[in-house]
Amino acid sequence: MYKYDLRYDRYWSHWIFNDETSLFIGSEDGPVEVVKVQNLYFAYSKDISVFSGINFTAHPGEVVLLKGTSGRGKSTLASLIAGHLKPQSGSVEVDRKKIFSPSRDVIVVHQENDLFPWLSVKEHLLFLKEAGLETGTIDFDGYLQKFGLANSKNLFPKEISGGMKRRLAILRGMLLKPKVLILDESLSSLDNKWKNDILSEVKSFTEKNNILLILIDHNTESIGHLISRVVEL
Repeated sequence: MYKYDLRYDRYWSHWIFNDETSLFIGSEDGPVEVVKVQNLYFAYSKDISVFSGINFTAHPGEVVLLKGTSGRGKSTLASLIAGHLKPQSGSVEVDRKKIFSPSRDVIVVHQENDLFPWLSVKEHLLFLKEAGLETGTIDFDGYLQKFGLANSKNLFPKEISGGMKRRLAILRGMLLKPKVLILDESLSSLDNKWKNDILSEVKSFTEKNNILLILIDHNTESIGHLISRVVEL
C-alpha cells in the first residue's frame, strides 16, 4: 500500500504518484489519467471552505482510498468528481472531458439504499441489459453467487437484509462498467469477511476493465492489502 499525506492550509493540496510497479496504463509519454482535478475550490458558504487549490490525477486500474475524519470533504470530493456538485473554480475531467453534470462515466454507490422496490434482485441486473447497456457475456448468476445473492435472486429489496442490499447496489454499479466507480461508505456495514470478499471481486473486475475504483471507508482493517494507495484529506 502507498500512503500520501500532502496538505496545505489544513486541506489536501497535491499529490503525485510515480511508481513503476503500479497498474498505470499509458504511453511512452506517461500514464493516461482517467480523473484529472485542477485548482479545485469548493465551499458550501463564505464561511465553510472545503477545498482550496486541489490538483491531482488518478488512473485506470487503481484502487484509491480517500481517508479523513468526518467533515474533511471525502463525499464532497466524490460528488464533485461525479458531477453532482459544481466547484466555484477549477475543473474536474473524466476521461479527458470536463465534468459539468452527472453521467454514466462516473457511478457512485452510496451508503443509503437506492434500489428499485419493484424489481427483484436478479431483475436489477437484467435491467442493465434492457436499458441498452452492453453487458456482453456477463454471467449474472455467477456474480449473484459470488456476492451471496443467488438464493435471494427472486426476492425484492424489502425482503432482503441491509447487507444484501448494499452488495446488490455495489454489484449493479460495477456491472455498469463506468470509467470511475466510487464506493462511498457502501462497504462500511459489511462484516470483515464480506468486505474483503466483495472488494476482491470488485477489484478484479475493475482492473480487468480498466476502471478507476475510489473508496471512502472509515474501517479498512480487512481490505488494506487491496488498496493501491491512500489519500488523506
